[in-house]
Amino acid sequence: FDLELETAVRSAQRYFGLTETGSVTAADWKVFRDAAEQLLAANPAGPSPKPGGVWPASALAPGSAGPAVLQVQKWLNIIAAADQTADFVPETGLFDTETQAALESYQLTAGLETLGVVDADTWESLRLAAQGLCRECQEG
Repeated sequence: FDLELETAVRSAQRYFGLTETGSVTAADWKVFRDAAEQLLAANPAGPSPKPGGVWPASALAPGSAGPAVLQVQKWLNIIAAADQTADFVPETGLFDTETQAALESYQLTAGLETLGVVDADTWESLRLAAQGLCRECQEG
């Protein structure tokens, strides 16, 4: 967290009418995430490249669609098959509210930041967790 990021946070806080502190609170994060979701709703992400277990190089968030989202849903379901507390999700390739809820639950359980989006750390954690549970997954 450097001066440049602090300046960006202050700017975003000012833009959204939040208290300008330069650090992000849970309330700030919710405002930023809600704004990002509204933007995604107006301009959803295009299909991701075929992942084959390879990070698609951009975060997956509500509204995202394509093979990378489908891969995440498959991994979440592999994990859910082994963990009774985890939620199954429809494998549609569309990042919907069910996928987001299951993802947030996974992030919390895995000790990741509960962002509700698939960043590089979450992608790698899901991939490794699923591969540890599924022989077929270890090949891809």
